[in-house]
Amino acid sequence: MATFDKGWWATGYKLPPGQTHHWFQDQPRALMQWFVAQPRQQPFDSDSHPEQALEVTVFYLKKANSNDLQVNVLVQNVGTNTAYAYDIFYASAY
Repeated sequence: MATFDKGWWATGYKLPPGQTHHWFQDQPRALMQWFVAQPRQQPFDSDSHPEQALEVTVFYLKKANSNDLQVNVLVQNVGTNTAYAYDIFYASAY
C-alpha cells in the first residue's frame, strides 16, 4: 500500500499578474508528487479581499550537475491582482 506525505514546501512574495516564479529543490521527496499554490490573505486587505489566482503551470524533474535529480515548480499568477504572499504545498506518494 502506498504511503502519502503532505505539507508546506515554500513561500513566495509579490507575484504580479501574468508573472511566474521558479522554485526548485535539489532532491525530490518521492517518485510521485503534486504541488499547489495558495495565495495568502494579507492583514492590510481586511476590508477589501481582491481575488487572487495562482496556478502551478509547470512541474518537472531534471538532472542536476551532481547527477542528483532536481524538482522544478513554476507558479504563475493567472489573476488580475498581485499576490503579495503565497504558499506552495506538496503531496507525495511513496
